[in-house]
Amino acid sequence: MNCDEAKTLLNAYLDRQLDAANTLAIEKHLSHCPNCQANYDEQITLRQSIRDSLTYHHAPQNLHNKIMSQLGANSEVTNTKSGWRLPYLKTGLSVAASLLLGYVLVTTYLHHRTEELLIDAILSSHINALSTDRLTDVQGSNASALIPWLNSKLDYSPKVYNFTEQGFDLLGARLDTLPKQRVASLTYQHEHHLINVYTWPSPDVDDADQETRYKQGYNLIYWCQNKMNYWVVSDMDQQELQAFSQEIQRHLASVKNGH
Repeated sequence: MNCDEAKTLLNAYLDRQLDAANTLAIEKHLSHCPNCQANYDEQITLRQSIRDSLTYHHAPQNLHNKIMSQLGANSEVTNTKSGWRLPYLKTGLSVAASLLLGYVLVTTYLHHRTEELLIDAILSSHINALSTDRLTDVQGSNASALIPWLNSKLDYSPKVYNFTEQGFDLLGARLDTLPKQRVASLTYQHEHHLINVYTWPSPDVDDADQETRYKQGYNLIYWCQNKMNYWVVSDMDQQELQAFSQEIQRHLASVKNGH
């Protein structure tokens, strides 16, 4: 089995729909192909994250009205005790449950799909900056000099800090474009590792807990603080990257508290 054949059968394998022969063939291929195994692991991680984040959502009012309308239309003959004809009521409730489950699954899928597209865009921006040597538009480690330049290019004012004493040198800033958003990108260096910090406003969310991702050999850390989104990406060790992210969070917290 080659990679193209494995890719074609991967979803069926994940859903346990392959026969014994194809199951053995794809498992043998995965054991010898790091690329296909990585693709398989990524699909498993995505499916698990969707399951873990499934939440209950109230049906929109228009969906509620539609369900009740269908139930009413199917209840021409009534039961003397309940006021509903039982077979039609069961059918209506099944339809209602199916519609609600479909709404929840679609909403969850779209949320994760949007998040994956954003992660891909951030990672692509980081890799492109490394490969084209466009790490900064403006070089410098003086935060007070970088802030006016960023303010002149954006309709918001990003926070800029230098953490040289902690081992993270500020190299400069640049502008990047993510889906429907112009963002500030700050570049830092820790030993031989380069770090990009992407930040832009989050008008609908004040604070959101830190989350971590790993993709294509890079660690990504996300959080929302003081109504601003922050994404940190680097190939450095995750614990070191978390320590760097926590330095930013501490400085942001001190600003919010007026210290």
